[in-house]
Amino acid sequence: MGRFHPRHGRRAGPACATGSSRSRVRGVRGRGSPAGSGGGSGPPGPPVSCSAACPFSRFRDLSAVPRGIDRNRGNPGGGAADLRQLGGAGDAGGPERSRRGAPTQLSRGGPAGGAVDRNGAQERQPRADRPGPQRSRPGAAGPDGPSDGRPTRAGRRNDQRVWRIRSEGQAGGEGSSQHPGTEKQDAVAGSAARDQGVRAPSRRRRLRPGLKLKDTGTIWRMLTMRKAKTLAPILVAAALPALAADQFLMRAPKPYAEEIARHFGLALLQQVPGQDLFLVRGPEGATAEQVMAAVRNYDHNDRDMDDDDDDDVRIELNDVLQLPETSSGRLIGSPQPVWNALADKSMTTFFGDSVWSSYVRQPALAHIRVPPTHSRLATGSGIVAVIDTGVDPAHPALSRWLVPGYDFVRERAGLPSELEDLDPSTRELINPFTTAILDTALEINPFTTAILDHGTVGRLDPARLPPGFGHGTMVAGLVRLVAPTARIMPLKPFGADGKATRFNVIRAIYYAADRGARVINLSLGFATSSPEMELAVASVSARGVTCVASAGNSGEQIMTYPAGYQEVIGVASTNLLDQRSLFSNHGDNLVRVAAPGEGLIAPYPGRRYAAVWGTSFAAPLVSGTVALMLHVKPQLGWEWADAAISEAAPTSGNLGSGRLDVYRAVDKARQF
Repeated sequence: MGRFHPRHGRRAGPACATGSSRSRVRGVRGRGSPAGSGGGSGPPGPPVSCSAACPFSRFRDLSAVPRGIDRNRGNPGGGAADLRQLGGAGDAGGPERSRRGAPTQLSRGGPAGGAVDRNGAQERQPRADRPGPQRSRPGAAGPDGPSDGRPTRAGRRNDQRVWRIRSEGQAGGEGSSQHPGTEKQDAVAGSAARDQGVRAPSRRRRLRPGLKLKDTGTIWRMLTMRKAKTLAPILVAAALPALAADQFLMRAPKPYAEEIARHFGLALLQQVPGQDLFLVRGPEGATAEQVMAAVRNYDHNDRDMDDDDDDDVRIELNDVLQLPETSSGRLIGSPQPVWNALADKSMTTFFGDSVWSSYVRQPALAHIRVPPTHSRLATGSGIVAVIDTGVDPAHPALSRWLVPGYDFVRERAGLPSELEDLDPSTRELINPFTTAILDTALEINPFTTAILDHGTVGRLDPARLPPGFGHGTMVAGLVRLVAPTARIMPLKPFGADGKATRFNVIRAIYYAADRGARVINLSLGFATSSPEMELAVASVSARGVTCVASAGNSGEQIMTYPAGYQEVIGVASTNLLDQRSLFSNHGDNLVRVAAPGEGLIAPYPGRRYAAVWGTSFAAPLVSGTVALMLHVKPQLGWEWADAAISEAAPTSGNLGSGRLDVYRAVDKARQF
């Protein structure tokens, strides 16, 4: 099995077709993967038993310890050991170590509760009436004190550090435990100690209330000092703040993923069908950085002795993503397109469907030459997947052309409806039993002006509509406008609030390709790249799928993703004068082509229509154009689609090849 390339994440060697050392993000050089921790020289040893209730017991090796820390210290088998046990382990010549399965403690103590100095010398158990750090017993020479029992300055400083850490979580009063459910563990430890004739440790005596843990960054800086090897297990465990469990995307072969989950206490929640990609939940009490560092530095292959990042495992946060329009400022410009549309209230037939005339005859279509393309070249073919907020399945412009998709929010197959995201009273206003005459407009949000009747405008409060409501219906309606005979697959990873998890968006990409989609419209954009999303786009593109994404609405020359990936056609927005929209992102490394994105008339939930602004609505015009190309060239791949789309009308403003010319693009595809 090939190893993952440290830059672009694909497996190098036999499993990697590219072998490239560059990042596949356009215009950006490859970034090296973070180096793993050094020091490990042997395979992981067997985990020691520990109470499942203790959150720190899940980290059973020192994979999360930064460089400079000896991972094999204190493990008789030469491998990784439990953080809680390693606190009482010295060097090879030190005292007897805790037996496997014996209760261990999150303290600087040995198996019987006695402290251990940096050379591994066993110290006397602290007296019950003297909580806190103890001096070495008289006559015992060591780094923490001379033979007369007086501690050195370094010894006092180390003891104070340890006791500050051990006193974490005592704000609840004396005797309160940082680890829920450890009273039973203390009882077992006490019983074992009494059998050996040693005073049993007491959590009430061992922890001193009122002291607080130092800054976590300071703790980690202490860990990087080679002289702090013995303190490292204690510091790592104590530096884990009590946070809610985080979710991660982890890619690894299934047996390896299950091994990692057992080793670190991760919970495997979901797997993407056909992919070695898992949604996992980290253990409570561990930060995201610590979980990811531990997993990345863990050596699965016993023959891999260098402890680097070349194992077949990758992990990243399952971030919450947001649609660009819902996080941008006001995008609505001149109201003139709305008034022009309202001048014609008639209905017309559009490829067998009764729709609003102003929707079919809007100026943007003529500007990019859609009507002559329909009459002379193509009307669309294949399936276009729209990864968005869902659709209105009953809208006359869409209902006959939808194919079953999936609702990743409710985990339900079928046609995901946006109307289900509304409360019943608002749904009744938006979706009446009969469609009233469209005679007025209401600004719903910063990018949408809904065209409604007077009765609805008087009763509808726009504040009751979620910020992302209607986004998917409008995007799907613009795809249908350009490619009227193509099929549309609605996929809903986004809720009506415009938010989705990264895992659900990636699932939707694979889902679309697995079910026959030839075009994927991604009217979304994020500032940070995701290795897994990049891999998903590359994977489906290799299977003949063309991905189209919006460039974003920040009005800047910046990179956004997925539009910035190599296999994605990034789309900016222009007005009808072929000028860049003020809100549109730009830059030749980001944008392949621009398309009209101001004042477009699109279907709106409730069998209504709306005028919209944003790059999210320029992208479906390009997606529909690719569906037209599939009509004349069924075997079209993303490279050919990209080349044909580049046959665009010239424009200025760092907008890639220029403004979309549908007729020229489809004609070019026919010649391939």
